[in-house]
Amino acid sequence: NYTDIKLIDVATGQVIAGPKDLTTTGLTASDATQDLTFTDTWNLTAGQVKTLKITADIANFAPAANETIKVTLQPFQSSDIKNLDNNLFVNTTDIVPSGAIAGSAHNVKAGSASVSLAGTPSAQTYINGASNIPMTGINLTAGTGKDIKVTSIKLTADGAVSCATESNCILSVQLFDGDNPIGDPKSLSGDTVTFNNLNLNITKGTTKTLVAKASLNTLSSVAVGTTLSLNVAASTDVTAQDADGNNVTMSGTVTGPSHTILEHGTIAATLAPDEVDLTESRIILAGNSDETLAKFKFSATNENLKLTKIRINLSANTSEEVGSLALYDGSTKLTNDVVPTNNGGAIYADFNSFIHDFVIPKDSSKTLTVKANMNTISNGATSGTIVSAILEAADNFEVRGVNSNTVISTVNSGTDIPGRGMTVRKT
Repeated sequence: NYTDIKLIDVATGQVIAGPKDLTTTGLTASDATQDLTFTDTWNLTAGQVKTLKITADIANFAPAANETIKVTLQPFQSSDIKNLDNNLFVNTTDIVPSGAIAGSAHNVKAGSASVSLAGTPSAQTYINGASNIPMTGINLTAGTGKDIKVTSIKLTADGAVSCATESNCILSVQLFDGDNPIGDPKSLSGDTVTFNNLNLNITKGTTKTLVAKASLNTLSSVAVGTTLSLNVAASTDVTAQDADGNNVTMSGTVTGPSHTILEHGTIAATLAPDEVDLTESRIILAGNSDETLAKFKFSATNENLKLTKIRINLSANTSEEVGSLALYDGSTKLTNDVVPTNNGGAIYADFNSFIHDFVIPKDSSKTLTVKANMNTISNGATSGTIVSAILEAADNFEVRGVNSNTVISTVNSGTDIPGRGMTVRKT
């Protein structure tokens, strides 16, 4: 297992003795020790210091537990060193030190590596057609023996219901090291995808974590119970080498989290909590601009949702009080001013275009503000009229899934959401 043993001049790199191999003859104590005698001749001038190192090639084998290798320079004998000035051998009593010189014991370890499931991502809910969704975290760990280089990784997709044919659901898969992509996205072949020609160097005793991300196809429909995962099905699905090009045995597998795939997200809306002197019932002055009539809180689940259409109803008999309405996201005006329509007593404003997008973040909420430009008393407003802004829950309502592009056309189960009553006064 130990061959090509040489003495090398550290300064010049020149081989001055050897090479020699350990052999099966001359062994003692079950391969515990073996003596090698080098008979190569080399010169050392007076006053010269020469530093030597001993090197060896170690075979790709499975060493014994706690195996070490150590070189000991045995004491020189009476005919080992000759004085070239007088052509006489140097007395052993003149050689310092007179005893053996033992080198350090070096641990001999086989190259090893393991693959395991990382702590993130955990099981999530993703939407049909989503891009770059984190599917599986993969820990690649080099053993304490050698640095390794991972050269290929094969992932196996496992889907259910609408994703039972995995390639129907998965458009592509890509590996990431942190935020850095590793190579290009790849499509499935059957239910597997293989990343070859990798150059992932992992220092011995350390772990590198990768994340496999997928981009999903947009299916025409997604049935309840649809799931999808990415796995390392066998330890042989990850290949690695040591620095000398020897194959390193990989252990472990990865069963990735089973993610739920839905056709689209869901939307909910409520009247936002009252704000003193703003959205609670109060007096508003005729002729004022940008009076806040109501705030509505929208919540998106499982997907970013974009509001594309909305109708705001006004309470009955208020067409003379409200000149126009506009929508706001905080201080950002989302729409142009819209003059309410009076359709047989039904008073409303339809907002079908937006200056700025109003996107409700996945699993979060956003508040929409309704503001009014009020008519003056001289222009028809009546003091004492109570004005309410009402979110129309069914007619002219539309949010679209940012990933799925699915249209949701009702909210709050079709039940309108009224704001507080505001009393119009002249002063």
